[in-house]
Amino acid sequence: MRGALKAHFLGMSQPSSSSITLLLVLLLFSPVLGFCQKPVFAECSGRHVTYEPFDQHFSAKMRVQSAPLNSQGKGVEQFSPQRSRFAVVQKTDFNKPGPWATEIWIRDVQGEKAPLLLSFTDHANGGVEIHWINEKLIYGSVWWGRIVSTDFVFDIDNQSFIYHEMANYGELIQPCD
Repeated sequence: MRGALKAHFLGMSQPSSSSITLLLVLLLFSPVLGFCQKPVFAECSGRHVTYEPFDQHFSAKMRVQSAPLNSQGKGVEQFSPQRSRFAVVQKTDFNKPGPWATEIWIRDVQGEKAPLLLSFTDHANGGVEIHWINEKLIYGSVWWGRIVSTDFVFDIDNQSFIYHEMANYGELIQPCD
């Protein structure tokens, strides 16, 4: 077919109608055929987040305390699944120079119990994120840098961190082979 087109453009001979039809079909369906092919990505298999025991150096940066009954942080209320409790995360202004701190106020909806105040100090600009697991447990993550964070589960009734491990994302930031 290339020979027919080359010959046509060089003025040697005219391509047949069947070769023109074939050319048009190939041109029309070439994008479709290209999209059906599996894309080729760099090989990154085997990379994952590694978890290590909690580094006690960070325990002083994760504090729990009771707050006065009438106190409450400023921010959006994040309700527990059954809406019996809520947490208010006072977001950090990362436009200001660090070190940064985030406070999380946890209250009962009835307001009968004193709120709990979780304080995370000297964290990186990844901040602190929380998610309710159920009415008594909160999962969270606090970033200490670009690569290392602490994942935790906080038990509201016992006022303690029942799980915390260091998460290291170092393998994920390396270039693929």
